This record gives sequence, structure tokens and C-alpha cells, in this order.
Amino acid sequence: MFQGRPLKKSQSSNPNSALALIAICCTIGCDHIHTSVVTSTPAYASKIDDFLPLDAGQTEGQFVVDGTKTNYTLKTKTEGTVVSFQSMSEGKMIDEEMYDVQGNTVVLKKAVGENFMPPITLIKFPLEVGSQYQWQGKLCCELDTLDAHAAVTTSTDFVSHKDQSEDALKVEVNLTFGSGGTRKLSFWFVKGKGILKTEMVKTIREPKE
Repeated sequence: MFQGRPLKKSQSSNPNSALALIAICCTIGCDHIHTSVVTSTPAYASKIDDFLPLDAGQTEGQFVVDGTKTNYTLKTKTEGTVVSFQSMSEGKMIDEEMYDVQGNTVVLKKAVGENFMPPITLIKFPLEVGSQYQWQGKLCCELDTLDAHAAVTTSTDFVSHKDQSEDALKVEVNLTFGSGGTRKLSFWFVKGKGILKTEMVKTIREPKE
């Protein structure tokens, strides 16, 4: 089962303070908890506008499933603040990633056929790269709704794009759900290009070579 990172003890000796904090975490679904390893924010990730729009005019992409390139094509769709990345094959949608930009925050609403309630916060500004926070909510799929937890971490990385190495902010979501099921979702944010790459279980969406 998921083992959440222990909360740091309050300077106050009042035990009700810790109980109140736990109650807030459960209510809002996501609470920022810093790890001991926090780096300074790189210049390419100083504000949310650096990554907007999330699709940044992306019209091409390639999809790799179980290490094999597919014939899927990329289609993006924007409705208000919600942006979708759709993998298409012969005119049919195979899968969809759905994000929402809420002020200075980007949240994940849907991926790998599952909806997250509440949505999972991926990045929130001001941002400290190396920070970690916890999410708690429901994972909703076609056949079931499961209790779920996640640890979300950020780090610096890069993405290969058009024979160049692009600096990237990498976000990893380590999910635990149901009776011990686990899943890792990874996202690469690139300045001026949005969410340029994702890795969802065994499926990778990345820039077309």
C-alpha cells in the first residue's frame, strides 16, 4: 500500500494542529510537502507563462507502445482553459490526456482512460524544483471508482527535439490505488513548447523525429 511521506512535526505542542492539517489534506486533495532536496527554480521555469499554451501549436508527435513505434497521430484540442492531447488511429481516438490551467496551476484531469477527482496538481507557481507533494482522491475508470493516493515530484531534465536537447521540467506522479495497484505517469514541460513529452505506463508520447 501507499506510504505517504510523514508530516513534519509542528513547533507547537498542541496535537490538534496536526489533526487539523491532516483534515485539510484530505479535504482539498493536494497539499504541498517539501522534501529535504529542493533546488532553485531554473530560468526556463520561472512562471507558468513559460509553458503556455500547453500544446504550443504541436501538430505532430509519435507514440511508442511497449518499445514499438505506432502509426498513431497527434491531435490537440482546446476548450477554454482545458487542453487535450489525443492519440488518433484511422480517425478514431485511442487515448487522451486532459489538462486544465487554473491560474498559476496546471492540473491533470484525465489520462490512460482514467479521470482523477479532484484533478492532480502537476505544477504550481511559485515553483521550487525538487519539491514534493501528496494528492489524495478518486481514480475513476469505465468500470470502477477507486480510492487513490499519489506522490508528485519535480526535477530538471531534457527532451530531444529536432536534433537538439531542450531543457525541461520533469514531473513524476507515482500513483497507488485500490488494493495496492501502482502506476507512474511522467510529464516533460519545455519553455515555449508546453507539455512536449509524456510517459504513461507503457506508452510514450514524444516529438516526431
